[in-house]
Amino acid sequence: FRGFRDLLNLEKFDILFSWLPFPNYFFGAFTKRFNKRNKKSTHIWYSGGAFLPNREKPKFAKIPLKWMSDWAIKNTKKVFTLSNYIRQELLDYNKKDSKVIYCGINSNDFKIDFIGKNKIPLILFPTFIHKAKGIYDVFEASKNLLQKGVKFKLVITGGGPEKELLEKLIKEKNLEKDIIVKANICDKDLKKLYNQCDFTLYPVLKGEFGLVLLESLLYNKPIIYRNE
Repeated sequence: FRGFRDLLNLEKFDILFSWLPFPNYFFGAFTKRFNKRNKKSTHIWYSGGAFLPNREKPKFAKIPLKWMSDWAIKNTKKVFTLSNYIRQELLDYNKKDSKVIYCGINSNDFKIDFIGKNKIPLILFPTFIHKAKGIYDVFEASKNLLQKGVKFKLVITGGGPEKELLEKLIKEKNLEKDIIVKANICDKDLKKLYNQCDFTLYPVLKGEFGLVLLESLLYNKPIIYRNE
């Protein structure tokens, strides 16, 4: 927090970009409200509903988080969301409307390298390892299929707060060779996996519009997406 404060005192910003709403957008609102050099404009990009302060928190923690969230939203000039679902969720949560700007990517950054067919299907699941991303539904479905003799390899890329729990479940079922978690993966290796895989997964539980959808299309890969 001190480093953030010192930076704001040294530099003037028209836009503050935040991927997660809390605590990042609280700092953004704090900046607009109290920092003399950065009062002109504070814009917040609010990522997705999985991180709303009222979710997955014990009751004693909800009151201060709700207060800070409401205060931050009130003192934020503009909020952007990445889907109409999240826009409505934020509106229901604290009556703050937002503008929807869908994700975009530069197609020039993606190169298709045609690789030979895999001996067994390779499934790619780029994600943030969190319950709201449907990670446990994917694990249960994969476990059941593997136990029935269906052969495939699932590669889950990305980190998250539930990475260790997921790895524990995989180890308990002796599925380390079939379900592989790669938490710290560079863009080069991720692009290689996109080229190698047979299809991708994006089973988010709440209606986010993620980059995985666009990236899969650019690589001409089929994608299994939750339609709820």
